[in-house]
Amino acid sequence: MNSNKDLNFESSNRKCNDFSDSSEDEQDDDIEDCYEDNSLQSLCLFCELCCDSPKSVFEHIEAVHGIDLVKLCVENNFDAFCYIKFINFVRENKSSVNDIENIFTNNLWRDEKYMKPVLEDDALLTFDIEEFTTDITANNCGQTEQGGITESAKVLKTQLDEMKSMIHLLLNDTSDTNNKVSSKGSDRDEYFSSYSHYSIHHEMLSDKIRTESYRDSILNNKELFRNADVLDIGCGSGILSLFAASTEAKSVVAVDNSEVIYKAMEIAHENGFSNKIEFFRTKVEEKNWGERKFDIIVSEWMGYFLVFEGMLDTVLSARDNLLRPGGVLLPNRSCLYMAGFSNMDAYAKCVTFWDNVYGFKMSTMKKDYFSEVSVEIVSPDDLCTETAIIKDLDLMKCSLQDIQCIETNFALKCTKETKVTAITVWFDCFFDSDKLKNHVILSTSPCSPVTHWKQSVLPLREPITVTDKSVIEGTISIRRLKNDVRSLSITVDIKDFHIHRYTMQ
Repeated sequence: MNSNKDLNFESSNRKCNDFSDSSEDEQDDDIEDCYEDNSLQSLCLFCELCCDSPKSVFEHIEAVHGIDLVKLCVENNFDAFCYIKFINFVRENKSSVNDIENIFTNNLWRDEKYMKPVLEDDALLTFDIEEFTTDITANNCGQTEQGGITESAKVLKTQLDEMKSMIHLLLNDTSDTNNKVSSKGSDRDEYFSSYSHYSIHHEMLSDKIRTESYRDSILNNKELFRNADVLDIGCGSGILSLFAASTEAKSVVAVDNSEVIYKAMEIAHENGFSNKIEFFRTKVEEKNWGERKFDIIVSEWMGYFLVFEGMLDTVLSARDNLLRPGGVLLPNRSCLYMAGFSNMDAYAKCVTFWDNVYGFKMSTMKKDYFSEVSVEIVSPDDLCTETAIIKDLDLMKCSLQDIQCIETNFALKCTKETKVTAITVWFDCFFDSDKLKNHVILSTSPCSPVTHWKQSVLPLREPITVTDKSVIEGTISIRRLKNDVRSLSITVDIKDFHIHRYTMQ
């Protein structure tokens, strides 16, 4: 066990073992504030006893189970995050008193997954272990002759205040008033759980075009952020909130309804921003914000085909209800494009392949290919028409109706003699509000560096033979699926050719 035997535990033992020693009114108030919250469960770690406060639980554990957990945490220099992980580890694994030494010795609790509460409304997670470790360190640092706290102790006090606020972030906020993380467990769906996985955040953060576009739009426009209240919708790992907190923003609020928010909280703490970024686990449109408003709303809401996943609905709802007059969305504009392209090798691989599979016909397998949107990298050399705009969205003005059903006529002017095998679709996002001194464009065009969005491809059942003077005309419509509003139904009706219908799920 990693015990620091040389530490002076005189003051810590008094606090760890003698919670009832509270002769002064001020001390009584401090203890009450620190430990008691009757709305939460103070359940013993080793038996079924439920006490009225964490204080009582630790007294019970020492008296009945024979172990002083607070002292052990102090001896092992636990900060609030170590303590939280330890409590959740013990609960998750139903550890016994006999397991405790091994848990401390081998640091079994260190996995980040133990940041997530195991017991809903667990009052033990509000216990302020930092108060004891900080007091010991402050005593070792010493005091001035006048009895004042030294500069080192002041720094520790600041860190303690920061950690106190972080402890409460881990609890489910049923009242929506005290804690900074609000959990709407009953309404979570697969969409949010998909964003809890490591791989998707690694992919997005590794996308330099995406991440640097947001970074530049924020850090190159610090004057806009100075003294501003900022809301980050769908914060994920918290990178946009970190950028915003790096400016002189007045406040930054990060919202996400997936479990990744617990990692975002730890990342903020690791980088010294936990006292500047508030975290809420909730859906923005379901939280009671009261009179709270924001000057800037930033969100990376774009899905494949721009509107896939339907997150833009949430951003527009926040714009209408939470953005102050004169405020700005980042990005503030987006545009969806289409073009024809030709790749007969890809067509042969995915289509004609089924005409002869080891001597057998499997034509029915083609149907799925022609009805699904694929996401792939389109070479700019394969583009064979000019670009047409499907929809130009002013995000400061557009309505939900504008994005729930997008329909437009198109005329694709061909640029060479070839066979058009598919339609490709991509989008650009613009940070070009007149409130920004430095503008940024995030492009997912085949002619731009590759992003994790790549391009969306709509394969044609039969290649269209064209010349450099041909024009492909038709109508494209993009609608939500009735039984899955995050998915899309896409119809491409090409004049004098087939009607093509696709789904994107």
